[in-house]
Amino acid sequence: MHIVRERSRVVSPAATVGFRQHILYIDDDPVLVDLFTFMLQRRGYRVSGHLNAFVALQALRADPAGFDLVVVDQEMPSITGLQVAMDVRRIRPELPVVLASGFITEELRLLARGAGVCEVVFKPEAIKELFQMVDRVLA
Repeated sequence: MHIVRERSRVVSPAATVGFRQHILYIDDDPVLVDLFTFMLQRRGYRVSGHLNAFVALQALRADPAGFDLVVVDQEMPSITGLQVAMDVRRIRPELPVVLASGFITEELRLLARGAGVCEVVFKPEAIKELFQMVDRVLA
């Protein structure tokens, strides 16, 4: 199933933090894709939310320069966030990748670093942490 969630952006005067920066958000949970897409767009970011990592990677391959950040869930059917991060590195090595996970270990942090991930975010606390991290990475 191929679902892309991208809404038209309504930007309030206070939401100019991420004006025009494009985030590729990948998660197999449609509720989280909708939530993060909506919340990040309210902060002024342009967001392409994908439920299917392979479709998201196709979008990145089609326009590698069109994205400023990739945020990906670690545990998804058929592919892990680390595998996505490695594919992103092959497509566009300098593109920042953030990994979200509900279970972070030191081993995952080391593997993430080796895969070129710039940040690892604890998923249950992800909304607040994600906003801070996105602003920091894209600043």
